[in-house]
Amino acid sequence: WMGRAKYIYIAALILLLISLYNYYFIKFDLSKKNVILTFILCASSVIFDELKIEKIGSFIVYFVICCLHEKYQKQCLNYIFRWFAWMMIPSIIVYSFVQMGIMPSFGNINVYDNDTYGFYQAGYITRKQYYIYCYSSFYNIRFNGPFIEPGHLGMMSAFLIYADGFQFNKKETYILLLTIILSMSLAGYVLCFASYLFLKFEKKELKFRFIVLFFLGTLTLYVFGTLYNEGDNLLNELIISRLEYDEDKGFTGNNRVFGKIDMYFAAMFNDTNIMLFGYKKEILEYLAWNHSRGTGLIMCMVAHGLIGTIAGITFYIASYLYADGAT
Repeated sequence: WMGRAKYIYIAALILLLISLYNYYFIKFDLSKKNVILTFILCASSVIFDELKIEKIGSFIVYFVICCLHEKYQKQCLNYIFRWFAWMMIPSIIVYSFVQMGIMPSFGNINVYDNDTYGFYQAGYITRKQYYIYCYSSFYNIRFNGPFIEPGHLGMMSAFLIYADGFQFNKKETYILLLTIILSMSLAGYVLCFASYLFLKFEKKELKFRFIVLFFLGTLTLYVFGTLYNEGDNLLNELIISRLEYDEDKGFTGNNRVFGKIDMYFAAMFNDTNIMLFGYKKEILEYLAWNHSRGTGLIMCMVAHGLIGTIAGITFYIASYLYADGAT
């Protein structure tokens, strides 16, 4: 948001410190597990994204998140889940008014600063500002709430629902499910469904009847999407057609990288130094200016190399290992 990130981080850090001062009774758990996870998160973030002044504030946040007593971690998650969900209600209402063309914006806001305009399409850069919702002609009917992209909202909502355990007795769960549906995000849909299966499998509740119903439901949606109006409908355009097989990308909707990124990814294995540390910043900027960008594992390898990529996932691996009973 035009360089505002650092100010948001500073404000968040100040509020965090004030909260810790006022709620002095909050306990921390400095077990070996929590200390090691904090260290890994700090170290890997430096390896992955260099040491910047704002990182110091991030380290404090990492410590608080990782070392809070489990009781307060659960409270924090509950607050985040609840308030994030209810914040989506006015955002969805504004989104509806905007789609109907009956609500004026409070002006425009740009995602990036002037130095990066050449990287992106003009429609992607500019947003109409509604404070709790931002509209982009690039995504049109897809709901993104206050996030830059609908996929960001879809993924965040899916993770929160999963972390809260898919509790369908809560209104907030249905609100977040609605945000995922309105986002029309393939990533949000897949993550939500996959996490639900994980939860069912963990609880040993994955029954044959459910599997049959899922396949019948999927088949019904596929037939409807491909046949209704001869395939000229949102369901087919935004979801079904993106899951079709593609010889180069695996499936049509795999648009995580584009331009020459795949070529540079293949070439990096011919140079040990590039394979370990990734391409130089100047090369990445050259690629970006020439419409070669992306995200995900391949882009991570190109930008940070094998060492940076491993550093980026080490925290998750360590968390998984400790979740198995280590202390």
